[in-house]
Amino acid sequence: MRHIINFVLLLILLHLFSCTNPHEYIVGEGFKQYVHQFELEAKLRGKTIDLESSGLIVEFADLKDNQAGLCHYEKPIRIEIDKSYWNAISKAQNAELMKEELMFHELGHGVLGRAHLNTLLENGDWKSLMCGGDKVGNRPWNINYHGVRRNYYIDELFDEKTSIPDFSLLKLGIDTSSFYSKV
Repeated sequence: MRHIINFVLLLILLHLFSCTNPHEYIVGEGFKQYVHQFELEAKLRGKTIDLESSGLIVEFADLKDNQAGLCHYEKPIRIEIDKSYWNAISKAQNAELMKEELMFHELGHGVLGRAHLNTLLENGDWKSLMCGGDKVGNRPWNINYHGVRRNYYIDELFDEKTSIPDFSLLKLGIDTSSFYSKV
């Protein structure tokens, strides 16, 4: 019996010493500005997030099945970004916003514990930056991530109960109730 207890203790000690540091912070230069911006956006919304202290790993990978990013729920959280996708969007006119959107989506999984949310707004736009996963009607995952829309998507990222934005409502800019057809 004593040998069994010693063996179990040895296994526990090996496990403890073989684990990586749960507060390890390894974020490549190309990703740091987006991680920092995520922390700033959280602070603007009353949330304190310090990933350098809590731990985070963001690294390039060769992802399969057209995945742009992948979050591993480990300690620390580990995010993989497809290098080919990152390089491709780097050439786009709005590259910085596209990179931010991708990083915020993956950080939403790992840091905020958000799952995919594939709900649509009234105007047909995705309700959340967290859209993804299984395809919905063969629809692309692209969102209009600019100006007031960007602000809404970041608000919704940090608070799922964010009010539906005005831009999503299907209403005409003028009153058409007095118009009639001459048919």
